[in-house]
Amino acid sequence: MAENEEFDGVSGPVGSGGPGGFGGRGDSGFVDGVHRDEVERLWGAQAYADPAAWWRGLGEEGRRALQADTEALDETWQDAAARGIPVGGDEAQRLAGRHVRWLEVATEGHEVGAAYLTGLGDLYVADERFWPSYGDVAGAAFVRDALAVYAERNLR
Repeated sequence: MAENEEFDGVSGPVGSGGPGGFGGRGDSGFVDGVHRDEVERLWGAQAYADPAAWWRGLGEEGRRALQADTEALDETWQDAAARGIPVGGDEAQRLAGRHVRWLEVATEGHEVGAAYLTGLGDLYVADERFWPSYGDVAGAAFVRDALAVYAERNLR
């Protein structure tokens, strides 16, 4: 994936695992400073500074809790993909809803719309840095497909 490529509905610092580098996806949470250069180059200094301040403001307990939630979500996605459940079925859709709620926290309460969610799903497949979170590229594709169904059914 090109460093400055954007996906429909997804702009801003998500290529490194979420706003400003947060998002666990591979590192189970915002690792302060890890993706700073990339985020600032692509979206500007403020795109890194605001999420970094938010992350630090969570405190140690809050960061640990969010990292645990992220790891649990990733493991649940991996299990669902490995079992080959239908992406449009009840179980996968409950998991997609859980993912949306996680994103709302991980993006500091920003609304997760259909375009954002489907674009992020595309990014999970296109950017290999996300693959370990979902087991491999096939797991990332499973997540993408389940999120797309969820977006179509539930979001605007």
